[in-house]
Order: sequence, then structure tokens, then C-alpha cells
Amino acid sequence: MTFFVALFGGVTALALTFAVFLRPFLPSTIGLWLGSEGFDVGVLSHPETQHELLGQWFVPVISLAAFLAPIGTTQALRWMIRRRSPSATYHLPRTVGSGAAQN
Repeated sequence: MTFFVALFGGVTALALTFAVFLRPFLPSTIGLWLGSEGFDVGVLSHPETQHELLGQWFVPVISLAAFLAPIGTTQALRWMIRRRSPSATYHLPRTVGSGAAQN
């Protein structure tokens, strides 16, 4: 399950970043769209049938979402790992000092 959460978060961040970089080249087809099927983020083949919600705010809002996606994914994974085994804390082994030899 943790693998799929990590995969989903990483792919989401990459897809949002890709959409931000493509927006200047395809401004009429990339956006946050609302239509009869619901919300869509990204490229549409027929954007005239849907309404673009963010307009000029697409790049800053989606950039922020792309920045926060890995942070949220990391926090979710940490929570999932702690919940799975709360008593499994890792302790570093004790090392012998580099000073005088011990008997």
C-alpha cells in the first residue's frame, strides 16, 4: 500500500509540473476545467465544451500544488509507516570509542 501512495504522489507532482511548463505553449488547452463530467486538470481535446476555472492563476496555483504534493506524500508515508509498527523504532548500535583500548 505504501508503494502505491508513493507512486501516486510522485506521479501527481510530475504531472502537475509538466502541466505548468506546458501552459505557455498551449494556453487554450491546458488548465483546470469544469464540465459535465466533473473536474479535469491538464490537456483537453475539446476545451470548448468545458469552463476553465483558474485562468491566469493556473501557473501559481498548480505550481504550489506540485510543490506540496511530495511534501504531503512524505507525511502520509511517514504516518503509514508509524501506524504499521509503532514499537519498531530503530536504535543505532553502540560504538566503541576511539580512545584507550577497553578490556
